[in-house]
Amino acid sequence: MQEEFIEIIHDIIDGIEDRSSFFSPTFQRVLIVYDGLDTDLLLSILSEKIQSMEMLMHAEIDWIKIEPYFETVKIAPLNKNYNLIITTPFLQRVIDVPGVLLQMRVYLAPNGVLVSPFIGNETMECLKKRLYTLDLKYHNGIQQRFFPMISMNDAGRLLVRAGFDSCVSDFIRLYPHFQSIRHFKKTLQFFNENHILRPSCYLSNSSTSKLFNHQYISDINQSFDEFNDQDHLFLDIVYIIGWLNPVHITSSYHSDVDDIAE
Repeated sequence: MQEEFIEIIHDIIDGIEDRSSFFSPTFQRVLIVYDGLDTDLLLSILSEKIQSMEMLMHAEIDWIKIEPYFETVKIAPLNKNYNLIITTPFLQRVIDVPGVLLQMRVYLAPNGVLVSPFIGNETMECLKKRLYTLDLKYHNGIQQRFFPMISMNDAGRLLVRAGFDSCVSDFIRLYPHFQSIRHFKKTLQFFNENHILRPSCYLSNSSTSKLFNHQYISDINQSFDEFNDQDHLFLDIVYIIGWLNPVHITSSYHSDVDDIAE
């Protein structure tokens, strides 16, 4: 039940490579930042992909783990002169996102580039709305089921607040098709989104609550089938790219940025 997750991670990493290559065909010093909730499978795929990237063939690469949810995150890499910093898609789990981005900026070389993906706020929008409706119907209140997600525009503003000289944000929309709801749940677990389809923690053990719980799960299964068939379980992967001047940018990158701005 890993196929869908593996395909998604490959697409995300391909996006990192594409955006990084706009700035340079090769990088000498690279920092990879991940957090304590990233799964071994994700890190294994990333490590394998890194080794196959032509632009990183001769790079010195450091890996740094940070802990999620901390209000103050300390990043202490071995080098303070990285040409490229990339991250796993963990920013939605960080409380002080501007603080983390600021630390990354400090560790960049004068011509350094940061490329960071994360899950965008419109991801699975139809499922979110359906779950909110079901929560109100069965539980008389809306539960927090998703990590807070950042919009593409907000992401660009965060880079400005962190002091990057220039920045841009864009996104890709992925349309994974899940073989079953079990595959879907497993993929969510790989992303540490473990509460999305979970029944209310406030249900009692009364027979009425158990009946409501059964009906609730039945409605979730029906919603999954509906949205999966219609490709509504999409993921928006937002990329924020920040750099320090001076940096050489290819003409193709300028063209793409113009397209994004329009």
